[in-house]
Amino acid sequence: MEIERHMELYYRGLKEFCLEKGYLMDTCLSAQDRYEALVDYFFPELKRSAPESHPGMDQSL
Repeated sequence: MEIERHMELYYRGLKEFCLEKGYLMDTCLSAQDRYEALVDYFFPELKRSAPESHPGMDQSL
């Protein structure tokens, strides 16, 4: 169910990219947050070896 919601938001972000560029980035970051939470849950030993921030994620569009 959650995956379908992200897919809807992703497709909308692609469709509206020329008008609202930040929307697509927010959708991707939201999916990334969900993925990170799942990895933390199933593989807690990886959490300590991950970098504090992701390179390039602080750059604006």
